[in-house]
Amino acid sequence: MSNAVAVPEVNFFLSMEIMEPHRLDELVTELERKTKQFPSDVRRLVLLGTAHFLRGRLRLSIEAFRGALARNPDLPYAHYYLGVALYRNAQTEAAIASLKTAIELYPSWAMAHYWLGVAYYHKGNYAEAQSCFETILRDTPEMHVARYHAALTSLAVRDLPHAREHLERLAKETDSADPQVQLLLGRTYFGLDKIPEAMAAYRAGLDKHPEDPALTAALGELLDVPEP
Repeated sequence: MSNAVAVPEVNFFLSMEIMEPHRLDELVTELERKTKQFPSDVRRLVLLGTAHFLRGRLRLSIEAFRGALARNPDLPYAHYYLGVALYRNAQTEAAIASLKTAIELYPSWAMAHYWLGVAYYHKGNYAEAQSCFETILRDTPEMHVARYHAALTSLAVRDLPHAREHLERLAKETDSADPQVQLLLGRTYFGLDKIPEAMAAYRAGLDKHPEDPALTAALGELLDVPEP
């Protein structure tokens, strides 16, 4: 299996995501007609699978992607979209296999690494998930969603120093805008026995989100210290 392939043809697939629902349904009808007329047209099968996926028709989406791959197994984007559809359909093992194949065919595809990491994370394979997210961050350090999940996997394996590094960077780069990041950062500081830093993280989050109940409760727990 070759590792040298062209960049996946995702531009048109991405443009499908912004189509209005009725336009997408019209496209599905046309693609279904064309794939019956030309059953070996792999590109149309992949587009049909993508359109079904965007409309939430996961079974039909998976069927179309598998039909395309039966005709050409060396399509990284088909393996990728099949993997995501399988994951969304709660078929985690099959999703992991498809996403790993997509990465074998196109090793630098960040989103394939991301969804593989997500699948591993929800399966409880935290070390494998962490490796996926760290791989993305080596080349794309500004991908905040990968850094957030890298922090989650670090917390899952109780690697608090690495979790703190990721969360501190997220808090800085997003200007404390995400209350969940501030909540996790505070809890990480607390786990490291850094109580003043934990309180500061909660307060930074509340500065941006003063009504957030989780941050309010977390700070309250640290402030509500019983007298000796």
